[in-house]
Amino acid sequence: MRAPEELNEVDWAALEHAYGPAGDVPEMIRVLYAEESPETERGESVGEELINNLNHQGSLYPATLEAVPFLAHLALHVTWHREALLE
Repeated sequence: MRAPEELNEVDWAALEHAYGPAGDVPEMIRVLYAEESPETERGESVGEELINNLNHQGSLYPATLEAVPFLAHLALHVTWHREALLE
């Protein structure tokens, strides 16, 4: 697992996800940490977009491998997104 403080240690712009360079991934993960409710529209849409970027129609990408430790930390420490992350 990796904590959100480590997000800047990954060269996300050099990685790809389903829609191109993965430079947007760290900000999406930060938003998920900041949202306090699964009912928050912004949090849900960012989470769905992130999952689609990292696992689009069953395809995985270089950014997926780097994001998984952060998502595991998120699922463990931020309970309001746990169910969606584990699906």
